[in-house]
Amino acid sequence: MLIYLTPILPILVGKLISQRAHEKYSDAKNIDLFLTFFPFLLMAVIVGLRGQDVGVDTINYLDNAKTYQTISYKDLFSLSLARGSMTYKPTEMEIGYCIIAKFLYDIFHSTQAIILFMAFSTYFSFWISANYLSEDPFLSTLMVLSTGFFVNSITISRQLMVVGMLSVTYIFILKKKWVPTILLLALSLSFHQTAILGFLAMAFIRIIPIRRKNALMLFALNLAFIVLIHPISIIFVQVFPKYASFLSVKDRLSSFGLIRILWLLEILITFYFLLYAFDNIEKDSLTIYDHHLFSSICFTYFYIGLTLCSEYVWLVYRVGLYFQIGTLFIFPMLLRRLRNNAPKSLYFIATYGTYCFFILWYIITIKNNTKILYTSPWLTI
Repeated sequence: MLIYLTPILPILVGKLISQRAHEKYSDAKNIDLFLTFFPFLLMAVIVGLRGQDVGVDTINYLDNAKTYQTISYKDLFSLSLARGSMTYKPTEMEIGYCIIAKFLYDIFHSTQAIILFMAFSTYFSFWISANYLSEDPFLSTLMVLSTGFFVNSITISRQLMVVGMLSVTYIFILKKKWVPTILLLALSLSFHQTAILGFLAMAFIRIIPIRRKNALMLFALNLAFIVLIHPISIIFVQVFPKYASFLSVKDRLSSFGLIRILWLLEILITFYFLLYAFDNIEKDSLTIYDHHLFSSICFTYFYIGLTLCSEYVWLVYRVGLYFQIGTLFIFPMLLRRLRNNAPKSLYFIATYGTYCFFILWYIITIKNNTKILYTSPWLTI
């Protein structure tokens, strides 16, 4: 299991080097870009070279790649487009995934190629978004590792690749560059159809006015959804019993443990920003950072609300993953505010306390996912 802890070292070493560089040079952004590359590369290698018994869906990805070799590109394209509903049949998955899996096998003659492709695509995307959007790329890198993105990229690799793609799409949404946004969305949809839900919510949050009351309304909407999802899901199953497999109707929230602590911290941080960071900013004076902060707050509410609702409708959890992107940035934003407004000693304690917290969180996460990660992830090459 120690191999899963190895990305922590380049994150911490990179952070220390970056601090020295920022003290010496006024603009050390390129140094951060270079240093964060190594932990993301290591994550991609660990995930991409895992064995077939590591991760819930890994064997399915490998079997799919074998299946595609018996089908021509023309037939594969036709079968994929003919899908009538959500399915896990190899020939009826999204066209982009089917074609790229077959193409990679034709070139490399290895089913592992599609696993490597998804891993490197995922972490290349997060590398870009962490460096462009985060006030502390190293902390956001640590959060990618520790708050579920890394483990999920082993278990549901295809969707996590799309989550990474949407984190880059979010950059263009913030800048209102719609042509690259649409192109990236089309690419994302060719690998996982749920990407459209993440995109629509991101675009909506980007265009609504930045107001404290709007964020609080979204928070209240999520609370109402959490309260109502249980009775609604019961009625839905009775009316449409064929969709019962997508629901998990229970009497109480029982499967969430320590993650509630992290959710509470995230909500407290967002409330702090709502109270002190902005309110009723004039439209002409808005910056990309203002929109980014507001969007990250709203994403956090959507992520927590949808994840709680997944106790009753498990499929909702997969939608919530797109909004977890926002949580990668609110902690670095808080530390930036402390750096600018608080005593240096408080900023120092908060920064290293946050790093220690997420390292400990990651160790607990690995321990709690031993059933998924119980074997050595390395292939013999």
